[in-house]
Amino acid sequence: MSQLQEGLTHAAHPLSGRTFMTGDDEADKAGKGDHCSSFVATKGATKSGRFIFTQLFMWNGYTGTEWGLMLDIVPEGGHRVVMQTAGGIHSGTDWYLKCSGLVIGETTVGQTPFNPEGTPQSNRIRKAAQCAATIDKPAAILFKQNNGLYTNDWTMADTKTDEGACFLLGTEKTKMWRTGTKGKPADTPGNHRDFIWANNNNATWTCAAKSAPTPRTPWPTSPTPGTATSPSRRPSRTYGMGGFDIDASTRILGQQPHQPAPRLRRQAHHLRDGREAGVHRPPGQDHPA
Repeated sequence: MSQLQEGLTHAAHPLSGRTFMTGDDEADKAGKGDHCSSFVATKGATKSGRFIFTQLFMWNGYTGTEWGLMLDIVPEGGHRVVMQTAGGIHSGTDWYLKCSGLVIGETTVGQTPFNPEGTPQSNRIRKAAQCAATIDKPAAILFKQNNGLYTNDWTMADTKTDEGACFLLGTEKTKMWRTGTKGKPADTPGNHRDFIWANNNNATWTCAAKSAPTPRTPWPTSPTPGTATSPSRRPSRTYGMGGFDIDASTRILGQQPHQPAPRLRRQAHHLRDGREAGVHRPPGQDHPA
């Protein structure tokens, strides 16, 4: 429910475009808040040739401290999954390690309209985390009956192929970026080879335009290229030719603008090397997909 007010703001209704704040106030407010960052580097971009998956979780101070629980779930159906959570059916920090070989993370982007006929994000991501075994499957599950609240970039990596991906999920429009594997050509923001960054930006017009239902809406609807490309351009230039490893990735997430030091945050760094990212089931705990 925490995203409902913003989702309704971006959904067309008889009061669309009317506001009790100035346009400048609205635009300024839209650029602030608690935002995560995530990236995947793989193959030619890493020292090991395997993927490295990272996520920086950011939240307000007094509630952010509650995300200290790691759950290891072995369901009756689907795949074993490990997730960080404050307690619930889904992660909340959106960090999942799956026995199927998938790693899933997430960053928030500009809110798109609310669809009252859809289902909550928490239901869909839990199903995706538990049931999916390939990168395309979570995308299909997350988009089906999407209510639009909590618009996201879902970063993913697959230990079976070392492919990285980022799935931008808007209410009605989506975009899948991927580093590429057999039968799946590479398509990455900024055309970075074997590297994908997610940094709180609707980095495609088809999704960004849905952030404003009418011409009267006061804030801009276009993607913000500086947000999308500037943070990723530097690490890609520095480490993109086989230089990414756990140490380099930790340093990247620890630097501004990814981690604004003056603000009170609860921060959790998540890094997995593709050599270790598979969550192995104990004997006798195999379950059908």
